[in-house]
Parts: sequence; structure tokens; C-alpha cells
Amino acid sequence: MEMQTATHSHYFEIEVGGMLVVIPYVRAGQGEPASVVFPGLSGSALPFEKNIGPLAQKTGSRVIALNLPPLSGLRPSLELGTEILSECLTEIAGLDPVNLIGYSAGGAFALNLALRQPEKIIHVSFPVQMDN
Repeated sequence: MEMQTATHSHYFEIEVGGMLVVIPYVRAGQGEPASVVFPGLSGSALPFEKNIGPLAQKTGSRVIALNLPPLSGLRPSLELGTEILSECLTEIAGLDPVNLIGYSAGGAFALNLALRQPEKIIHVSFPVQMDN
């Protein structure tokens, strides 16, 4: 069985705080429900890249790891992170619920979104370490 790898050069745009923000991401797999990896304040999907292929293969669905760019002029907060995550999920899955994997501060954003908009979320996970 061939191992899936993450593919690059994907992006979408969302509006946050009156700014148009480009969200690059890596993905692997196909199928629903999607699993979305939301990073912490570093904004990088790099720690997840070697793991999303095997995760997509194991779950039989698509896995998307977001790269969050710096948001010049916007102060990081729980509300801002939750708003960004909510907009990303709408762009990725429309009205379909997803599995969320929140890493570091991304876990706080994921939990906050699950409490505020439970119809968007199937399951929330908080990995402690993404190596190996």
C-alpha cells in the first residue's frame, strides 16, 4: 500500500477584521468528513506535514493542515483565533461538520468554536506531540 503524502500550493481567502487574509494549507486524502488541523500561534502546519498522509489513509478521508499567516495590525486573542477557524471551516467544508485537531493555542480555538458552534464540529482532538 502506497503512503499518501501532503500536497502543497493550496490556499483560500477569508475576511477577518476587515482584512482579506490568504490561508495556505497542505492536504492529503479524499472523502468526508474532513479533519482540519489548526496550529497554535506559530501558525505553521510544518509539524503536521509528515503526519497528515498517514492520518488520511487511516481515516479514509481528507486531512487539511492550515498555515496561518501573521495578521498585521490584529492582536491575537481567543475571539480572533475562533473567528479565523470558523471562517476556515466554512471555506473548507461549507455546512458539513468536520473533525478538528487543535494544536497548542489552536486547541483553545478549536474548543471555543466547538462550544459556540457545535453544529460545525464532529470531534475535537488535542495532540500533545506530532513527531513519530
